[in-house]
Amino acid sequence: KMFANGAAGYGVASLCGSLGGACAVIGLFCEAEDARALRDQLYEWYKVEPFPTYQPEIESVTTVANSVLCADSVGAYMEATGYAMSDPGRLARCAGLSAEVAVKTIELLNIHFGFEAAPVVEEAPAEEEETAGENEYIGVGTSEIGGEIKVNVTMDCDKIAKIEVLSHNETAGISDAAFEQIPEAIIAAQSTSVDAVSGATKTSEALIAAVNDALSQIK
Repeated sequence: KMFANGAAGYGVASLCGSLGGACAVIGLFCEAEDARALRDQLYEWYKVEPFPTYQPEIESVTTVANSVLCADSVGAYMEATGYAMSDPGRLARCAGLSAEVAVKTIELLNIHFGFEAAPVVEEAPAEEEETAGENEYIGVGTSEIGGEIKVNVTMDCDKIAKIEVLSHNETAGISDAAFEQIPEAIIAAQSTSVDAVSGATKTSEALIAAVNDALSQIK
């Protein structure tokens, strides 16, 4: 009962309620300075974790919040799935997310007090930087759902000849239509003033932003 009022971002779509409860538990066991450090670790994990990984009641896509706010976290998920706030699938997602936050909080506390070893993070090999060829320009846009989208735009004199998506972390299936239709629409119109694809608005906007970024580099 103590943390039930955290639902729906404490009723105003602010901090995710699961994080508020977790921070209270951390504060119960840790001194203030340590509690703040663990809180920050929990927040950083939450912002990049694909939720819901734990799905005992549903089979669902996952989304990345890039934020600790309920409005951003559940909003990205609802846009990706088409669920309403009251939909059982949305409720199951947030229940699964709350369980994952609880498990992560326990892990952080156990590591802090020496009951568990910190996971060894292997250093990722350095990525080769993409290089644009002649008349090619690389641009980046950011989606609220999947993060960074990178494109390569090929120009033929002053015309947009080709748009290639180099990398993205969007949800497969949901965003496919945007990656197929937006480049075609931009090339056909020779302009980035094109309509977003229904059901993939955020992906469409990030893709258009990436193309605009590439075009801005043309001298």
